[in-house]
Amino acid sequence: MPRFRETVRTLLRERLLDAAYEAVADRGFDKLRMAHLAGAVGVSRQTLYSEFPSKEAVGEALFQRELERCLVGIQQGLDAHPDDLRAAVEAAVRFTLTLAGRNPLIKAMLTSTGEDGLSRTSRPGPRRPSTWRRRCATRTSRTPGPRSTRWRANWPWTPRSG
Repeated sequence: MPRFRETVRTLLRERLLDAAYEAVADRGFDKLRMAHLAGAVGVSRQTLYSEFPSKEAVGEALFQRELERCLVGIQQGLDAHPDDLRAAVEAAVRFTLTLAGRNPLIKAMLTSTGEDGLSRTSRPGPRRPSTWRRRCATRTSRTPGPRSTRWRANWPWTPRSG
């Protein structure tokens, strides 16, 4: 059974992400302000920053939540037709397109070219590696080299050279 503190923190996180979703859907990620987000939920900026240390952390958490919801729906569409691949794919695609029509963040994720601020930081200056690329670089620097058979089995996108 979850503890009271964990339950409250989970509810706070969901309320912050719900408010961030509304703000991003209305005005875009570039216009999202942490102070406005804290005010919309009725918490202090300190409380907000203890949950999300930066605007980018809010964006990443929001992206992860929406992506997870999308993937769950796609999985349900696939699972609904275990014996008919065509029907399963059609259900998954139909779900994705319907969701993209209703959810502006999913639509932006699926159609983003990177020029709208979704795949880059909001700070001016040269592009920094995305969080995803940084995590992959960190992970791959701690794993066996590409000649290892264990590497190939666990990392299918690794080039299959000599």
